[in-house]
Amino acid sequence: MRILRFVFTASVIAFAPNAAFAQGFDPMVALKVRPPKINMPDPILQMQRLEAMEAARARAERDRAEAELIRQRTEAVRRENTSPYVPAAAVVGTSSPATLNPIVEKWLVAAQPRMHLFADFDKVVFASDVPFSERLIEIMSGSDYAADIAYYLAQHKAQVIAIDQMSTLESAKAISNIEARLKSPK
Repeated sequence: MRILRFVFTASVIAFAPNAAFAQGFDPMVALKVRPPKINMPDPILQMQRLEAMEAARARAERDRAEAELIRQRTEAVRRENTSPYVPAAAVVGTSSPATLNPIVEKWLVAAQPRMHLFADFDKVVFASDVPFSERLIEIMSGSDYAADIAYYLAQHKAQVIAIDQMSTLESAKAISNIEARLKSPK
């Protein structure tokens, strides 16, 4: 259709130029030539993007400050040469906090910020029938949810045994799956 219109318009101009222009014919309109369209960004969208970026920056700064505070507290506890957390089982048992395994101590440091969320944490996690191996404890200590994972696994002893029999990579995947389940809102 456009080609026909162009051919017709061009033929009118070619064969009867004076008649075409005398009637107010504009060849630019007939050829549908429009000025280029300039895409200007929407100022409202720009403001929303800027506000979102600023909120993300503020959240990141707050998280960094909180992480730095936790790191400083942990370093202060280490400098004082005291255990960051002394479980009731360790006090009653034969081992003292000064002779704790470094792997267990690393896990205690990782789990300390969230231990208070469980009222019976000591009783459940430090029970003698929970078969945590050092390898499993070391894998859990890399998580921010180390206390949550240990509490969950202490309540599911068969899962602890199954995960402990897996390879290290499979164990790490299983622990990260448990962590993802515990992180997700219920």
